[in-house]
Amino acid sequence: MKISLLLTWLLSMAVGIYSQDRTAFMSGKHGIGYRIPGGVNFETHYYNATNFANQIKQLPISYVIIGLSSGAFGDRYLAPHSVLTDLNRGSTPIKHDWTDGNFPTTDFEIESFEDRDLFDEILTAMESINVKVIAYMAAQGPAMLKEGEYAAYDYNNKSPYVDSCVECPQLIKGFSGCTCAPSVHKWKKYVAQTYGDATNENLHKAYAEVIVREYAQRYGTRISGWWFDQGASDFANGALVKQEVHAAAANPNAAIAWNNGNKVPLRNNNPGIEDFTSGHMNPLKNDANPSDGCYNYGMVLAAESSLNGYVHKDFETYKDGVNIIHNGAETYNYALKKDPATRPDSFAYDTSSSEGSLAHVFMPLNLKWNNGDIVWDKDQGAEWQKRVVESGGAWTWNVARSGCNGCPQKFNSWTGGLNVDEILDRDFQYLQDIYNLMETKSEPYSFTDSNCKCCTTKVSNPDFAWGCRETDGYPVTCSATIGLDTDIASIATYAPTPVPDVTMPECIATDDADLSTWHVVVKDATKTCGAYFYNNFARCDLVGSDGRTAYEACPHYCGCCSNSPTIN
Repeated sequence: MKISLLLTWLLSMAVGIYSQDRTAFMSGKHGIGYRIPGGVNFETHYYNATNFANQIKQLPISYVIIGLSSGAFGDRYLAPHSVLTDLNRGSTPIKHDWTDGNFPTTDFEIESFEDRDLFDEILTAMESINVKVIAYMAAQGPAMLKEGEYAAYDYNNKSPYVDSCVECPQLIKGFSGCTCAPSVHKWKKYVAQTYGDATNENLHKAYAEVIVREYAQRYGTRISGWWFDQGASDFANGALVKQEVHAAAANPNAAIAWNNGNKVPLRNNNPGIEDFTSGHMNPLKNDANPSDGCYNYGMVLAAESSLNGYVHKDFETYKDGVNIIHNGAETYNYALKKDPATRPDSFAYDTSSSEGSLAHVFMPLNLKWNNGDIVWDKDQGAEWQKRVVESGGAWTWNVARSGCNGCPQKFNSWTGGLNVDEILDRDFQYLQDIYNLMETKSEPYSFTDSNCKCCTTKVSNPDFAWGCRETDGYPVTCSATIGLDTDIASIATYAPTPVPDVTMPECIATDDADLSTWHVVVKDATKTCGAYFYNNFARCDLVGSDGRTAYEACPHYCGCCSNSPTIN
């Protein structure tokens, strides 16, 4: 028995050391992430990686997480691809001057322009300032297995380069109309011709062997890590992806994060695949759970409970030194522990249950992942970040880019106009303030599971309400911008203090669109305004056939959430 235990310990240590080698550039460090839309567009033409490098070299960061795919959308990329570029028009960047008056149309000769490898330029710029790059990738791939084809760039003529009214009937037997995404069907047709059929298993295989392989081998050791989204087995095969990333012709030492499994506390959800945790906090659910909520405090505790910054699959939970029995680490969710008596203050990881995964936290600074108002209080952000990195973990702030959707834009001389490459000034200054404040933080800490400067106008689950301020079962409308130099006395602590009454606009079903004017396609089923969307924030965020979200098209069934509540 002693020999067996010794062998298990030695094996886990050997694997753990290997994971530690891959993630050494992150351990005890912090970085930033942001998104650039992929494919042919204004941003991928005018983007200047040197401007971005010149800005962030002022920050004490060690790495960046930047999308090689177009954020969470696997249908577009920031670099040419030997299959996709020719297969799906407009899915990878070109070099074209949008100011020459030749505006995009379905007749626009994309093929006559030179390809632009924007991701290569980003790698070169980051190398010049000694900052490592982690490539963000949407593992659902061009088949859009999670979001569905209605979310693809060319669904229902959304792309100026693709005429879906012409292509959809050509691609789908017996189909008439425009409501398909030609890019999705062309990819599936390619997979069927290459692998025999377009089953999910073959779509997963093609994503790994065609998409990931080409990029992994092209960039090799220049990519220090990969962050894969949509890691559930319905959407991707982690083992196949890992095989391509770690191939001898790619980079066997690249670190991998695989976003699949419960978020809080941090744990190795994907043994044998991940080297660092995805760090995805409790899901935002269309702004309903701001990232600064106390329900995410378990990520800080996890890092502090780790072994030199590394967490494992299984763990025990403790409160004041007493073991709290739970139903299993795999399904354990700290965010649901609204009863303080059962909410742990530490974790004990079983190092024999899996190899170590670096305790990495990935936090949006703003209300949304890539835009919206800043929600973090500077002191809380600095304190949580310091505790994670001092434990040997890693902390990444995802920030807004100048010109992102809904964001203000700057100007620069390089483009002769809009700046599309730098971090938004507001976010950049905020980061600098947080990094400076980290040096001032020490025990006893102020921001714990019972004190977070979090407020929201809605919650996705009443069981999460303990972590963010609400009132009488209906969330409070926050009257101040958190963390800025404004009056935040009323939201300074987590407490059931009096709040303004909220009045919602009247919502009547007759205001909602009908099937003839608006719908979405979900798993081959057509949905229009109705019970399917009723106050479901994730579904209400879906974009329909005319480009409107369900919030806009279905004000009754989406609770008038597209309108801001008014304070009496």
